[in-house]
Amino acid sequence: MRKSEYAAFIATAAVIALLFCTPLNMAGVIGTSMEPTITQNDLVVIAPLAAGEPAVGDIIAFRPQEGVSVPIAHRIVSIEDDGTIRTRGDNLAATDPYHIRPDQIAGRVVLIIPYAGAAMHIVTSLAGYLALVLIPGLLLIALEIQRMRR
Repeated sequence: MRKSEYAAFIATAAVIALLFCTPLNMAGVIGTSMEPTITQNDLVVIAPLAAGEPAVGDIIAFRPQEGVSVPIAHRIVSIEDDGTIRTRGDNLAATDPYHIRPDQIAGRVVLIIPYAGAAMHIVTSLAGYLALVLIPGLLLIALEIQRMRR
């Protein structure tokens, strides 16, 4: 293995280890409300809030109501006296109609990876699972059976 390949392997392994060993979450973006900052099919990395966060201007991921499985990522435009938070998408003219409580916040967006959300959507779909896991697995089994017959 060449030095550049080895370095790329180590860097990839380090990023994967970091994502699995830290309390970070990832989400694929499916809307356009945060364009141009975050575009559809980007991947956002969400970190838990630290002391003193969030602040006006931060992009947070939150669930505005019970039962909402996919968090919304919008920018904080104000923090009210009662502690609730008002948000708005960068691509929207109006402030969101709801007041976000701190317990509804999943975290703060700390990293935006362009276009990686599209790959995540594919991998997590049934077709992606079949293409990336099941079919290669079946091929490996078939090759092993063929090798054993020889």
